[in-house]
Amino acid sequence: MVDPWSRCSPADRAVIEGLQGRVEPVAPDELIERLHRRYAAGGAEVAVVDRGREWTYAQLGEWVHGLRGRLREAYPAGPGRAVFAVTIDRSVELIAAVHAVALNGDAYCPLSPDDPAAWRESAIARSGAVATLVPAGPAPAAGPLPAGSVAPTLAVDRWVPAATPGDPATPGGSATLGDPATLGDSATLGDSATPGGPATPGGPEGVAAPARLGPDDLAQVIFTSGSTGQPKGVRCTHVGFANRVRWMQRAFPLTGADRVALKTPVTFDVAGWELFWPQYAGARTVVVPPGEHASPEALIATFTKHRVTVAHFVPSMLRLWLRAGGARRCPDLRLVFCSGEALTADLVEEFTKQSAARLHNLYGPTEAAIDVTHFPAGARSDGGGPRDPVPIGRPIDNTRMYVLAPDGTICPPGELGEVCIQGVGVAAGYVGAPAAEQRRFDPLPGLPAPPGWRSFRTGDLGRYTADGQVEFAGRRDDQVKIRGQRVELGEVAAALRDHELVLDACATAYQGGTGRQCLAAYVTIDPASDVPDPVGTLAEHLLGTLPSRSVPARIVVLDELPLGAHGKVDRARLPLPARTRPDLRQPYEPPAGRLEAIITGVWAHVLDLDEVGRDDTFTDLGGDSLAAVEAWFLLGDRLGLDHDSDLLAAVIMQGDTVAAAARIAAEGGLG
Repeated sequence: MVDPWSRCSPADRAVIEGLQGRVEPVAPDELIERLHRRYAAGGAEVAVVDRGREWTYAQLGEWVHGLRGRLREAYPAGPGRAVFAVTIDRSVELIAAVHAVALNGDAYCPLSPDDPAAWRESAIARSGAVATLVPAGPAPAAGPLPAGSVAPTLAVDRWVPAATPGDPATPGGSATLGDPATLGDSATLGDSATPGGPATPGGPEGVAAPARLGPDDLAQVIFTSGSTGQPKGVRCTHVGFANRVRWMQRAFPLTGADRVALKTPVTFDVAGWELFWPQYAGARTVVVPPGEHASPEALIATFTKHRVTVAHFVPSMLRLWLRAGGARRCPDLRLVFCSGEALTADLVEEFTKQSAARLHNLYGPTEAAIDVTHFPAGARSDGGGPRDPVPIGRPIDNTRMYVLAPDGTICPPGELGEVCIQGVGVAAGYVGAPAAEQRRFDPLPGLPAPPGWRSFRTGDLGRYTADGQVEFAGRRDDQVKIRGQRVELGEVAAALRDHELVLDACATAYQGGTGRQCLAAYVTIDPASDVPDPVGTLAEHLLGTLPSRSVPARIVVLDELPLGAHGKVDRARLPLPARTRPDLRQPYEPPAGRLEAIITGVWAHVLDLDEVGRDDTFTDLGGDSLAAVEAWFLLGDRLGLDHDSDLLAAVIMQGDTVAAAARIAAEGGLG
């Protein structure tokens, strides 16, 4: 066996060993024990604020323990044996459901209500979920799960308090409970005074202790894009979550005065610490309503109204929020975390101009319990500007970071290699992934790890710096990040090949004219096909098959895909998507009047198109949430409206076509 340190000098080795995270014991049930104690103590301190209503620790604890009692009666599996799919968007119900599952020692599988029903069904089946927890009320916009779904659906009722908006919730309201013995395909779980959740004003006294956990018990099965075309689930452990949250509280202590924004989409791994850290620390969660995480003005309004002190941003969204003066206009913020994409020096510089809050860059794949490194990216102690590139920093507790050459040896500082992780937070492997991908979790030869630690080869490229930091330097495979979330290009291509029109397909990422990272798909289609609108047909197919982050903004039809010398698609020879308007079902109609001309001009600029018709919709043209925010700023400037104008918000959010947006603007007094 080759000595992994063979290419490092003693000084190099000292730098690399000196940057590693500290090693200390962490109990698998550290997180849920702390949650249990918080809820058992109860109290009138506010635990969650959700759309104008508040839940105290006593009330939330009563609800959580009622839910866990019902789940345990209905599914009396041992610790770590049950997985519950959770198809609930950001809300107090989401927090209650996830905490109830965790306190029972089980795992939750977060799914977006907006993802296609077929994709959700596939993830539920692969996860082995025994039930799917959903909010009470109408089915999600993407449609309900099909009849005879692999897991019964259980509705988690909102505990509707008899209180005025803004007042703490009080016991009462709707609490429809299904008899555990009769739970079928559609049952309802609510707060209860039955075993597992006695209704006592001072808190849930006498409730069952949290489950006893081992190092392999799962806390979460979270699905990411899969290169084979099928979603793959990451099996994150309770001990990994416990280590991650405990480190964060030690490094950035929260107090009862802190208010932490729950703003990340539930399928993004960052939502994991947003869901657990506040109640672990005795702080308050402020729920950002679904959809508002993509609006700088909505975030600013929520942050200022509820005096949010801690928040997370993907760098691309941070840029737009800073453009609206977000850091300057939210003076209560003291901690801002960034992850999901590379944080750039210009963003750090702008943030520090606007705010004295601390900005920290975090890094970590989903396969390692959210984040594994951290770097204080704000103002430097020597008064200099931000580092460029901004490092991803040093490992958190119970974590080691190795940058390895192809032969498995450790790269000296300055040399590029693959970023590999050892630690207690590394996941217990995949579900629904081929054996080749499972091998990414194999031990690192010659680098023994403490008992209970696992290893993971990230596929990311990086390097050590001379002062003991790690820098991110891109990917070594076909994985890309869209709006901060992982997309495997092979998944997009496989979904296209599944359609009968398509002979072959590939996908790639490109940078739009405004700097956004976008997806494009390239297809060759059956020449015998007589489908009049193949691009529209394939777009509809993908919308019903893939989560929104994986749906390409452009689909380009080619006579053949360019191949390299070894027969693989040569992405460097793929043409950039043309700026021509895509073929849509509705014919092109030119804009009518000044307002429509302004709006079509803005849409065309943001979406890299040479023309936009008055009947075109933003999403049909390839627009996403970040493009909508860019359009928001440009339209405000062109129409002479403040960025926080209610009229501008209505034009952007209610004007699904150019004509509709112009009509709203005209009705608001613009000519």
